[in-house]
Amino acid sequence: MEDAHDDSRCRLMPLIRKLHRWIGLILAIPFALQGLTGFLMVVLPQEAPGRPQIVQSGPPLPASQLVAAARAAAPAGLTALRYAPSQGLHDPASVGFGPAGGHRPALEILVDPSSAHVIGTQKRSALYGFVLRLHTTLLLLPVGRGPMGWVGVFLVGMAVSGIVLWWPRSHLWRSGLWRRGLMISRKARGLRLWRETHLAVGAWMFLLLGFMGGSGVMICYPDMFPGGGAGQHRQPPGDGGEHRGHRHAAGADAGGMEAEEDGLDTALAAIRQARPDDTITDVQMGTPGPFVVRVVQPGYGANRPTSVRIDRHDGAMTVVTDPGTQGVGQRLYAWIRILHQNRLGPTLPGYAWSVLIGLNGLALCLFSVSGVVMWVLRRARANG
Repeated sequence: MEDAHDDSRCRLMPLIRKLHRWIGLILAIPFALQGLTGFLMVVLPQEAPGRPQIVQSGPPLPASQLVAAARAAAPAGLTALRYAPSQGLHDPASVGFGPAGGHRPALEILVDPSSAHVIGTQKRSALYGFVLRLHTTLLLLPVGRGPMGWVGVFLVGMAVSGIVLWWPRSHLWRSGLWRRGLMISRKARGLRLWRETHLAVGAWMFLLLGFMGGSGVMICYPDMFPGGGAGQHRQPPGDGGEHRGHRHAAGADAGGMEAEEDGLDTALAAIRQARPDDTITDVQMGTPGPFVVRVVQPGYGANRPTSVRIDRHDGAMTVVTDPGTQGVGQRLYAWIRILHQNRLGPTLPGYAWSVLIGLNGLALCLFSVSGVVMWVLRRARANG
């Protein structure tokens, strides 16, 4: 039975090997860029300066006053897009600024919540922004996310076909010689060295490689998977979406553009009264429509926040997403996004996962380079 299985496997091997080789060669550059940018997205945040520690001299001032103080220190032409209250006695409040109508702050101004004194600024890394765009779209905006999803599909196929090509035959399992496929011989040189490195690293990394490719596909095409469609909160409503085209009209009706923090204190007071056990993490501003406030419920953690849309004038609230009401598919999809985007936080599992994700990125670069080198060396040997 085992011999028959090996015979049928041998008949398929040439086809699988050709598909694996030519897909790898054709997509070597996209695969290498995915690996390199994935590695850099793990490393670059570690180089960013941490938030300064402060000693608050009294009770916190109203949020609107902190936003106004930050605006006075912000460059002209930028809009307050995000407010994050202090999370402790030594943590400053922050106000994110960016172009009007945007949703991703380019600059954060840190403010002492007890005195409204500006204590520093933090700019979003231009290099990290470039790396992020390259990773998610290959700079093919606005169509880049679709092609990147297909790169993920092929990456899953490469992981599966790679482990099939590596899988030892029956007699190697019986003799224990299959373990050699997990190691690189000290005597290996030239083509043999590249091949053994390619095979050994692939055997160790194929599960993680397949997961990252598959989860990338789910992020690119969320509506194709249970729990990934409308039930997921991918961009807070009101932060540059449905109200972006109505900014001018709202300003005209009011006789002038209202400040982004108008009604902020009322909204935060309503949230605290209605949800006293929740922790407010940030408020999306920048539009004349309702605020979108993210809060963390006890027992769920910062990676699974609740989003609440709240009217800036009367405090009326609508829950947009609530992890407590999500189905199994939505919870699974949320955790897949957390793992793919390396958002486990500063915990021991989070640090371990960061190391694995970084190694996975380097491995993907290695596969691309070693695959091309092996093809070139084989061509040279055949022609020589």
